[in-house]
Formats: sequence, structure tokens, C-alpha cells
Amino acid sequence: MNDQQYYYIMRIGHSVSKVRHSTFESAKTEALRLAEQHPESQFEILKCIAEVRRTQVEVVMLEGKTK
Repeated sequence: MNDQQYYYIMRIGHSVSKVRHSTFESAKTEALRLAEQHPESQFEILKCIAEVRRTQVEVVMLEGKTK
């Protein structure tokens, strides 16, 4: 898993950007740039707070176990 926090930019009414920003300042700079390009739109800075993943299946061998 990624131990470092990161940020995404979301244009309201559109999909979330696929670009990860490693700092809030980087995300803010990008959001400001996008807002200049698209003055009719609103942008949000989203902070990822957790990642969720399925873990591998565990195999437990019973042969040779005593009671």
C-alpha cells in the first residue's frame, strides 16, 4: 500500500483526474491552472485518506496437526 498521502483534482460534474499530486500545494496549483482554463467550472481538491485492497487467500495445512 502507499504510505504517502496524495491528492486528486475533480472538476464538478466530470470524472476525477487520474493524476496524483504528492503535495497539497501541487494540487492547489493545478486546480488554479484548471480554473483559469475553465472559468465556468468549479474544482475540488480531494485528499486520499485510505486505500482498500483484497488480500490473498490463505491456505492452512491440516495434515500433521495434533489434537
